Amino acid sequence: MRKIGLKEVEDIALGASLLGAGGGGDPYYGKLMAIGAIKECGPVDLIEPDEVPDDAVIMPIAMMGAPTVLCEKGTGGNEYKVIYDMVSQYLGKSVYAVMPMEAGGVNSMLPIAAAARLGLPSAGRPDSMEICFIPDKDYIRWLSLRCPLPGEGDFVFHGRPLGRHQGIYRYTVGQRRPGLFEGRKLYVSRIEPESNVVELALWEELFKSEVFARDFSWLIEPPSAPIRASVRVRHTKWENPDCTVYPEGERLRIVCDQPVRAPAAGQSAVLYSGEQLLGGGFICPG
Repeated sequence: MRKIGLKEVEDIALGASLLGAGGGGDPYYGKLMAIGAIKECGPVDLIEPDEVPDDAVIMPIAMMGAPTVLCEKGTGGNEYKVIYDMVSQYLGKSVYAVMPMEAGGVNSMLPIAAAARLGLPSAGRPDSMEICFIPDKDYIRWLSLRCPLPGEGDFVFHGRPLGRHQGIYRYTVGQRRPGLFEGRKLYVSRIEPESNVVELALWEELFKSEVFARDFSWLIEPPSAPIRASVRVRHTKWENPDCTVYPEGERLRIVCDQPVRAPAAGQSAVLYSGEQLLGGGFICPG
């Protein structure tokens, strides 16, 4: 058994930058998380596969999505415990150790931060291909091999059916539907898993002045009264309008001075004051 301390984190981050496989962005932000966790909680035990009991539960730790979001919405440190509790409860036994899923980018660092904060060892493993990226980019086939997928359903435009879709998992809010309706382009405005409905709207109907957000991580003292800020709802979108932020219990109501296009549940809402980052959370239904 070996230890992963601050020096080892620096070495692993360097290796992940130069030799890492897959994507995952710059390991720098993950390195900061790992260093902070080790400074607070102590070094991490690194165990080899032959040291792991045959019936042990090993929990992979990784992040999916664009690593650049960490620039705006960093982790709070308690996410690992939430995942640990969910996995342990689902399997009916405690997690024995964590492990990495890839040797490159931010994901090379997250298992170290998780192990330190959970007080668990990190299990070593050789890297493998096709972990970061789905082979042939066929994510629908990848999903179909792992879970049942919902079937066809209705496109609905202004309350009336307008053709059939091939599955809600094929669409995202703001995406254009092929073809025209009475000479106009239509776009996905809402996805309803319960009814298997994809709602459509005209371009101008995608813009919303009110956005709700949950699970907010603040970099300032959480406000108890309305504050002024600016908001960004997608990393690739150009809108960054001024807004008024209203705390409402476990969520925020963000009222924009100018509407933003297609705010989608599950994506990020990030608040700024000038160039200062105030915090970020996840868009949720109103």
